[in-house]
Amino acid sequence: MKFFVSSFNVTRFLSLLIVTCGIAFNTTAQAGYCKPQKLKSGCSPFAADYFVANPQTQQFQPMQVWYTDQGTFYKKANGELTSWHPKGKKLKFNRWITDSKLVIEYEASDLASLGQNVSWEQVRGLLASKKLDTLHQAETMQWNRHNARRLTNNDHSYQVELIDQYQIPARVIQNGQPTMVLARLYQTEEVVGWLAQLSTFDRMDYADLGDSESDPRVAKLIHQGFVPGHASHSHGH
Repeated sequence: MKFFVSSFNVTRFLSLLIVTCGIAFNTTAQAGYCKPQKLKSGCSPFAADYFVANPQTQQFQPMQVWYTDQGTFYKKANGELTSWHPKGKKLKFNRWITDSKLVIEYEASDLASLGQNVSWEQVRGLLASKKLDTLHQAETMQWNRHNARRLTNNDHSYQVELIDQYQIPARVIQNGQPTMVLARLYQTEEVVGWLAQLSTFDRMDYADLGDSESDPRVAKLIHQGFVPGHASHSHGH
């Protein structure tokens, strides 16, 4: 599903989206939810549905985020599924190849070699903590019965409406135009079902892909340029 919206009606479109979808927000906090900034074993997973805009093309696409006790999962409109998982003080990244039932696992050393320097706060809250640190509070507000704060920079060219309970953005505005909007925040059995399916996937280390070309699934990925430079990569264990 794609939305092409001219700069003239971006705000109107997102306002309508919030009105039609916002009723699905949970209106009361549940103690058993997986808090975005804190993982607790056995907590109930919940999902956040976003629409994210490309400021250059004014194209909006849906993105679903799952908050679970295993990590944070991102599911894009094209079906691409990725996830981030805390491992001590570092992060691990997984790319799920759903049609092949295969998951490629990236250790912290892999991410470092690929120039991926991402914090857990950014993964869980969708925004870089360094970016948020440059903002100051403009006002408190309500977002579909959730307490929220509007944060802004000095010239108001960048604003974030942050839901206090979950510390995730309800809306991001750049140069007067919304670029990210939260449509729904909810608990869903879909996440539980997906996690059960993902637990059956074959797991493969990113660093070992070059030695696994005999696997047709891996050969296909390499042929598609899925992991450039994989053959010369190593963990350095």
